[in-house]
Amino acid sequence: MLTRLPPGLNNEFIMSLALNLLNSIEGYSRAKYSTWFYFRPDNTLFDAGEGVSTTLSNRIYGVERILISHGHGDHIGGIPGFLFSRASSMGDVEKPLEICYPKGDRNVQKMISYVQGILRDPPFELTWRGLSPGDRIELPAENRFIDCFPTEHIRSGISLGYRILETRNRLRHEYRDLSQSEIVERIREIGRQEMSETYDKPLLIYGGDSMPIPTHYVEGAEVLLHDATFLFPEDRQEKTHATVEEAVEVARKAGVKGLLLFHLSTRYRRSEIRKVIQEVVSRSGLKIPVVYSFPRGLPTNLQTVD
Repeated sequence: MLTRLPPGLNNEFIMSLALNLLNSIEGYSRAKYSTWFYFRPDNTLFDAGEGVSTTLSNRIYGVERILISHGHGDHIGGIPGFLFSRASSMGDVEKPLEICYPKGDRNVQKMISYVQGILRDPPFELTWRGLSPGDRIELPAENRFIDCFPTEHIRSGISLGYRILETRNRLRHEYRDLSQSEIVERIREIGRQEMSETYDKPLLIYGGDSMPIPTHYVEGAEVLLHDATFLFPEDRQEKTHATVEEAVEVARKAGVKGLLLFHLSTRYRRSEIRKVIQEVVSRSGLKIPVVYSFPRGLPTNLQTVD
């Protein structure tokens, strides 16, 4: 999927965790039509726009949870087809599925009623779970979880972003300047546990449609998926979507290691999109993998900025 690197990148990025994570994402985003991204390592689907089941085919059975950012049609329109396909195609039709969404979202609640009316007795356990900012979703891996944060997109109600985090261990701050031999000696004296602390490392952050995400939700992440609807700020009439420059600036300030831009408007030509993104990335000084979902491309067709 990602075969080229932006100029100026060191060879270390070829095998970086960020690039591996980017290579584990497939999806599609076309503003006003459909947005969805499948993250294979955690069997998680972010949003479920039209065409998701057609594209994933039998891989839909690998999805354990769907995380809805908000209830607009281009983010939930693929749910009925996904559920019908999962109930009748060649796969594990009894595997449970959880669909999480912003608590109180009226469009999603209407979708729930619709699905319950036409898919009365699915062969799998289907759970709908309303979430609020700060809620946590446990993952099967003991050291990984997802938390929710608020985004700025819709006028009424809430829209959510999601962060996949991994709990890790590291040396306490006061020991980090010690040499390797000194660390070994201290471990013998006071024990490894006394010298270490746990912290939550953001692996992947999905913001859904939104204005720029506050840096503190993104800081230190490996990969950020950020709305980049507009190439030029004068094209934005309402404060509901970010510009390419705003998304890149969030990534720069937060020190993320990989960036995926999505929800680009179809008003722009392919050459124009590439040119502006290249210019913005170059001007920002970012030296990380940057890809984008071209709005008229095929699903999974992520373009690399070079």
